[in-house]
Amino acid sequence: MPERILRKFPLGALVTAEEMQWCGRCDQCRFGQPNHCEALEEIGFTRDGSHAELIAVDARYLWPLAPLESRFGADAALRMGAMVEPYAVSYRALFQGAPGNRWAPGSRVVILGAGPIGLAALDLARAAGAASIAVVEPREDRRHLAMRFGAGAAREKPDDLPTSLEFDWVIDAAGAGHAAMEIAARHLSVGGSVCFLARTDAPAAVWPEMLITKNARVFGSQGHSGEGAFRRVIDMMAEGLLHPLEMLEGVCSLPEAGGRLSRQHRGAGKILVRPLSTDR
Repeated sequence: MPERILRKFPLGALVTAEEMQWCGRCDQCRFGQPNHCEALEEIGFTRDGSHAELIAVDARYLWPLAPLESRFGADAALRMGAMVEPYAVSYRALFQGAPGNRWAPGSRVVILGAGPIGLAALDLARAAGAASIAVVEPREDRRHLAMRFGAGAAREKPDDLPTSLEFDWVIDAAGAGHAAMEIAARHLSVGGSVCFLARTDAPAAVWPEMLITKNARVFGSQGHSGEGAFRRVIDMMAEGLLHPLEMLEGVCSLPEAGGRLSRQHRGAGKILVRPLSTDR
C-alpha cells in the first residue's frame, strides 16, 4: 500500500465509506458530477458487501472518523460514522445540490417524510439556522421523533398545515412529489425552492404559472459524493452541531439483521447492523 495512503489511513483507523463508487474518469465525473458517474457502482446494489463482515474499498471513497473518535470514543464514532451517508445526501441537497443554491439562515422549511433522509435534512436545517421547520409524516411515532429533532410542528397530512404558513423550502424526502407540489402551490414563498430527494416513479404535476409568478426553483438532488460533503458532515457531528444518534433505534448482529429490518419489526428510527462480533 502506498505510504501516502498509510499516512492518511493508518492500520486500524476508523473510517466510513461512500456507498457510491464513482470512476473519476467519465465525462460526468470530470464535470464534477460523481453522483451521476457513467460507470457508477453502488455497495449493496450493484456490488456485494453492505452486509458483509469484511469488504475492500478503494481509499478514495474513505473518510477518517478520527474527529469523532477523539471526542466521543470508538463505539460512538462508528455508530455516527454509519449515519454520515444519509446526512451527506441531505447536506448536498440543502447546501450544494444545484447551481444558484438559495439556502440562507432564517429559511422557513417544510419536509415531507421523517425517515433517515428527512430527519437528517431537519437536523442540518436546524444547525444551519432555519427560522422554522415543519414536518409532514403519516406515522405518529416518526412525528414524535421529528419533534425531538427540533421540528416546530409535525402534521399527519399536507392539508393539516395552516393556510397562513409560508415556506422558503419544500423538501420531499418521502417520494410524495405530487403532495410536495401541492404544498408549494399553497405555501411556497416568492423565490422559494422545491427539492426532490426521494426516488419514485410516480409523476407529479407541475404548475408553470406558480413557478413563474413565485420565481420558484424546482430541482432534484441525488447522492452523497463530491464537494467534501462527507468531511463537512463529520466535522459538524464532531462539533456537536448534529445529533445522529438520536435517530438510532438499535444495533443488531448480522444474523439478526433480516428479522430486525423487516417492515413488521421496524420502529421510527434507524437500525444499524454490526457485522463483526467484536468490541467494535
